[in-house]
Amino acid sequence: MPTNTGLPYFSYDTAGAPSVAFHPSGSDQAIMFARRTDSTWAAETIFTAPYFCELVARALTYTVKAEPCVMAYVYYGIPTSTTVILLMEQGDTWPYHVVTGAGTRAHLEALACARDTGGGAAVLYDYGDEFNWTGNLYYAGFGTGFASLDTWASAGAVAVHSSGVPHAAYIRSQLRYACRVGATWYHDTISAASGLQLAGAVLEESLPTIGFIDPATGVWIARRKPVGVQERVLVRSIKSLRPTLVRGMLHLPEAAGLLDITGRKLMDLVPGANDVRALAPGVYFLKEGGERSEEGGAGIRKVVITR
Repeated sequence: MPTNTGLPYFSYDTAGAPSVAFHPSGSDQAIMFARRTDSTWAAETIFTAPYFCELVARALTYTVKAEPCVMAYVYYGIPTSTTVILLMEQGDTWPYHVVTGAGTRAHLEALACARDTGGGAAVLYDYGDEFNWTGNLYYAGFGTGFASLDTWASAGAVAVHSSGVPHAAYIRSQLRYACRVGATWYHDTISAASGLQLAGAVLEESLPTIGFIDPATGVWIARRKPVGVQERVLVRSIKSLRPTLVRGMLHLPEAAGLLDITGRKLMDLVPGANDVRALAPGVYFLKEGGERSEEGGAGIRKVVITR
C-alpha cells in the first residue's frame, strides 16, 4: 500500500475486508482506492480531476450490494465552479455520478449510500457553502433528484433500505427521525431532550434503529416497532468513549456479555481468553460485571474487533 498519502478514509466491506480511499502523496488531483485480501493490499487510481479534488468527510462507504462508493469535491479552477461527485465501483471500472453542482465550495458530510430501485446510489449529507454555514440537511438519490430533508439541523445518520427508502436521524435541537416515501419526507421526534449526541442508524429486520447518547444517563437505543410505537432502551453508561481494539482473542478479568450496536446480546464471555475471530469486524459493546451490571455494576465498554 502506498505510504505518505493524504488523509485516508477507512471502511470494511461486507466480508470484513478493510479498504481505504486516499489522495496519493504529493497529488491533489488523483483519488486512489485500496482493499486488503489476506495480507496483501491492492491499490488503484479511480479518478483524476482536471484541476484538483478533495475527499469529503466520511468519504468511503458501501452499498447494500457491497459496491464501494467514494464521494469527493471537484474544483474547476475557481470556487464558483465546484461539483460534488460520487464514484461507485462497477466491475473493473469506477464510473462517477454528479451529485450536485454546489455553486460555491460546499462543506459536505457523506453519511451513507445504498443501491436503490433505480440502479443508482442514495446519499444523505449536510450542506453549506464557503461563506455561510446553513446547517441544512439534503438528500440526493439517483433517480429521485436532490431534495431538502430539514433546516437548521446538524449532521445526522442514515440507513437506506434495499428498496431505496431512506431512514434518517439527526439533531435539530431535538433528536429527530425522518423517512422518505416517494417525494415526501415524514418526520417524527425520537426524544425532546437537549444535549443528545447521535451515534448512528441501522435497519434491523427492515425497521429503523437509532443509537444516541444522553450525557446525563448513558447510551440509548430507539427502535421503531411494526405497529408504529417507539421504544427506547438504556444500554448503560459507557465507561470511556475510547474503544478497546481486539484482534483474535479478547482477554477479560471477569465474566461479561458482548452486545452488538443495537444492544442485542451476542455471546457470554468468560474470565480469561475469549475467541472472537468468528465475529465480523466492527464496533461492539462489552457489558462488564455479568449480572451485576444490571444493578449498577461496571457498565459498558466499547470494543472494536479487527482482522
